[in-house]
Amino acid sequence: YTRRPDLSRVGMNANVTINDQNGWNGNGAINVPILEDKFAVRLAGVVTQGRGSNVRDLVNTSQPRDRTEGIRASAKADPFDGLLELDATYQNVHRKTLQFDQAQSVNQLISGATASPVTVTARSRRGVVGLARTNDQEFTTYDAQAKLHIAGQTLTYLYGKSEQHLQAF
Repeated sequence: YTRRPDLSRVGMNANVTINDQNGWNGNGAINVPILEDKFAVRLAGVVTQGRGSNVRDLVNTSQPRDRTEGIRASAKADPFDGLLELDATYQNVHRKTLQFDQAQSVNQLISGATASPVTVTARSRRGVVGLARTNDQEFTTYDAQAKLHIAGQTLTYLYGKSEQHLQAF
């Protein structure tokens, strides 16, 4: 469930969070009634960046990273005082990552096993393959709803469309 535009009040919010794993998140929204009690728009966005699982590779010096950007634009209209209600939303989320698969030396799992040249513990958060796992994901959705209230009944029309793009290695 997402917050819908408010037809009568201007409003906004913003929030920033920083963590001790080189990550941060910023998000915010603004609501503006264009025609009071008749038409309003709301814009919301988010940006999150960090090191994902924070697994570093022993061979590949690339730093793991994870970045997500999202935007949502919503519009709401009530042009005839409750007779016809219209809502529409556009949303786009784009995420790009570069991650490594975590490894652990066999002698850390099986007692008496031969030690590897470099001991890798679960706590060290290391990979040993050298190849990064990359993802580029984008999701776009369009939603609309129209409600006609007449003779004590409500006729509702719903529309939705979703587009997805995924590249992974």
